[in-house]
Amino acid sequence: MVLRGDSMASCYLTGMAVCPPSSLECCVVLQQCGEGILCLDAKGRVNYANLRACEVLGATADMLVGKVLFDDSHPQEDCRPSLLPLFRGESGEMLPLSPGMHQARVSSATHGDLPVNCRIAVVTLADGDLGYVVSFHDTRDQIATEERLTYLAHHDPLTDLPNRRLVSERLDYEISRARRYGDGFALHLIDLDDFKGVNDRFGHPVGDKLLIALADRFRCAVRESDTVARIGGDEFAVIQVAVDDPEDAAALAAKLLSVAQAAVHLDGFELFPGVTIGVAVRENETSAEELWRHADAAMYQAKARGKNTFVVVDDVITEAVEADSRLVCALGNAIDYQQFHLVYQPQFSVDRGAIVGVEALLRWHHPEFGDVPPSTFIPLAERHRMIEPIGTWVLVEICRQARTWINAAIPFGRIAFNLSQLQLANREHFAALITLVDAAEIPWSMLEIEVTETAYFGASRDVLAMLEELQRRGVRIAIDDYGTGHSSLLALRRMRANSLKIDRAFIEDYREAESAGIIRETIALAHALGMAAIAEGIESPEQQALIERFGCDRSQGFHLGIPVEAGRLERMFFDPGLATAAENESASTARAAKEELILPWCNDYETGIAQIDLQHHRLVELINLLGKSGHGNDASTEDQHELLHEIARYVDYHFRCEEAFMARHHVVDHHVEHHQITHGSALRMVVDSLASYRDGRSTLSDLCQGLARWLESHIHAEDKMLGEQIVAINRGSTPIEAYRQAMLSAALEAR
Repeated sequence: MVLRGDSMASCYLTGMAVCPPSSLECCVVLQQCGEGILCLDAKGRVNYANLRACEVLGATADMLVGKVLFDDSHPQEDCRPSLLPLFRGESGEMLPLSPGMHQARVSSATHGDLPVNCRIAVVTLADGDLGYVVSFHDTRDQIATEERLTYLAHHDPLTDLPNRRLVSERLDYEISRARRYGDGFALHLIDLDDFKGVNDRFGHPVGDKLLIALADRFRCAVRESDTVARIGGDEFAVIQVAVDDPEDAAALAAKLLSVAQAAVHLDGFELFPGVTIGVAVRENETSAEELWRHADAAMYQAKARGKNTFVVVDDVITEAVEADSRLVCALGNAIDYQQFHLVYQPQFSVDRGAIVGVEALLRWHHPEFGDVPPSTFIPLAERHRMIEPIGTWVLVEICRQARTWINAAIPFGRIAFNLSQLQLANREHFAALITLVDAAEIPWSMLEIEVTETAYFGASRDVLAMLEELQRRGVRIAIDDYGTGHSSLLALRRMRANSLKIDRAFIEDYREAESAGIIRETIALAHALGMAAIAEGIESPEQQALIERFGCDRSQGFHLGIPVEAGRLERMFFDPGLATAAENESASTARAAKEELILPWCNDYETGIAQIDLQHHRLVELINLLGKSGHGNDASTEDQHELLHEIARYVDYHFRCEEAFMARHHVVDHHVEHHQITHGSALRMVVDSLASYRDGRSTLSDLCQGLARWLESHIHAEDKMLGEQIVAINRGSTPIEAYRQAMLSAALEAR
């Protein structure tokens, strides 16, 4: 033997000259090798097999020596492959004796059919002939490990249910199958109600056991062909196959709701879990993303109805999802397109009537949707994880504006701003706040963070610790919307915020004895706990007089001062006469603003169709902007002409959207034709009116009043009737039945 020690293990694979192992040292090395080793001569006959090779193949060395185990192009007469362990390829053929790595199987007399990784190397023997060295090992453990890792990657470790990754793969499969064969299916999203309360009250081990119990119940409630998955902390999903009708999906949702509500006995506790379910039924060409979105929207709709219920997606929800999707897409670009801005509402000292602070409020103006209210876009931003970058933008702007006011020696007092529950849970947001404030060199005592009652008392210990750290730096913490949540007196004592903001709902109902009592007791409670009491939503002298009598510390509202741009607020700081309660100029400005509007929006304009209502909002805004352009010296003819062009363009766009909407919902042809005729005449009227003004044949006031009258008539005479039909169709009426009912309602209203 020309090789020594363990060097053979490397040398026989490189083509070096070797002879069959004969030295004791070499034999010991090969016998102790963890892999099976076979040495073959030029004709493919085995002339050596180590112990591991014999063990794996289930044969003795004597049985193997001289035999051919591989497909050789020169088979020997004395070989009997059928009687020996054979190396086979993946398709079952005898493995060829070719150099390289091979995934193979071997027929072992003791272990049966085994998977192996096999490496064949050509070597030069001592006599100059070519030979082969084969190394191989059993891959059963490796395969089992890989299978286990694959399983763990696709299953929830707590409940052993498929996870979001696997359910997404199965959803894609069902969509492909549905497109090919026309089979229907449904996606159920299940969210546990108040699961955090279970963890807080009974501990996380009980919460985990509850999740396991519900997982077992859901598994038993569905068919074997359906898929139950855990996709989040307290969220489950069910893919229901073979759904021929939405009623099939509703029946399963009702069953899932029922099994979830039954009492669960865990560790001596009796729990009555509740769940909220949103269901989306697959329709033609529906994508996985759309199904998730629709089911999610249905779940939120169910939560709005009071939780512990289910909602199956209908056309109304679908339309809302489509409108939300457009808003979400626009919201994602709002920062880059510089569509956000901040306004500041002054806060007054009740006893002194002086401005002691401001609240920064976020506003969004979109070129198509107009002024989108925060009550619309903030929930969307939270649901779609956009609130963090938006919150960071707000912090940057607050710091910039605060620095400007400090440099100008303007005594703005404190700047209050809101943090949502998602922002509170984000450590990076706290870090960004600290970095920005330090960089701007703003006194921490000039900041006040407003947190809703629900978010504050539902916050984790880590969040509360971060809030306490900000308090130590000088930041004040205000509990916003107090009275609408479920906080206890004990919680108030322990958490110790700096201020309580009385929810405006109690201020609005101040004439009711109960609301007045709540206001008085809340102010007394705040003072007893060493907090300041702040009343928001003050819109009348009577409300201001009431909170003054009860000893409130600060107040804000339209009666005192509307939210204004920073420049307008600066003038209020420098003119004390503007900041003296009821007669201040901001209140006058608020009233004047309402009076100057050509067409103030009112709830009576709502049609029930979110997409159409948003467009009507935009048209109202454009008409009012055109009216305002005639006041003051800042307006230019060029700006007015641009507004005129925008109104004409948007009216045409609005009509096209309405007609497409009617086609999608199969509104009766008669009504569609009527709409098309009125749209044509209305568009001509708008174009002629704009041309008349441009040519000097009518005044701006005439133009605006005419546009306002037309839009009011358009909404009341046509679009509200259209909305009634859509609602009826979505509830199961035929298009003709919906049309007749809408005509009857219109006739009765005309009487």
